[in-house]
Amino acid sequence: MSALIGNAVFRRLDREALSQLCAEVARLAVENEELRQQLWLAEDAACAWQEDAMNLQQVLCQATGGHPGLTVDGALVVVPSGEAPAEVQA
Repeated sequence: MSALIGNAVFRRLDREALSQLCAEVARLAVENEELRQQLWLAEDAACAWQEDAMNLQQVLCQATGGHPGLTVDGALVVVPSGEAPAEVQA
């Protein structure tokens, strides 16, 4: 008789554990979708910032007659016409 009770208890605990796992899977699916949306928005904003920076650099180059440049540490600069790249300081 105690074996029957023990088996019934285990079945009930299994059902509760499965229910909790299903609820957690559903919660994680919602969280995952929210994070994917945030990632998409962040990537979109980063692309927009990059386009703006490149456009502004191009406008500055056209206004000053210089050429776009990049320093060793990654800074965007305008290289004045007639100067060698090694002479330019950021």
